[in-house]
Amino acid sequence: AQNSSSINALTGLRNLQRLVMWNNQISDIYPLVKNPGINSGYFVNLGGNPLSDISINTYIPELTNRGVNVSYIVDEPPPGDPPD
Repeated sequence: AQNSSSINALTGLRNLQRLVMWNNQISDIYPLVKNPGINSGYFVNLGGNPLSDISINTYIPELTNRGVNVSYIVDEPPPGDPPD
């Protein structure tokens, strides 16, 4: 959803393969780290979100160490979508 700030509901979802959460108000991605189902082969786009330092410096590396393809560029639109 556009302008979402909480992703807590994603903690328990196990059948995720691709998450595009571009251009929201997400700062804390710890719920993704807590979800053991998000692992090798998954794609997560977090571009355009005001991620916290711990999300950038700790949680993104934890996800990538599990084989998750994480895209995070501050003003990055998702592929095929024009910027606002």
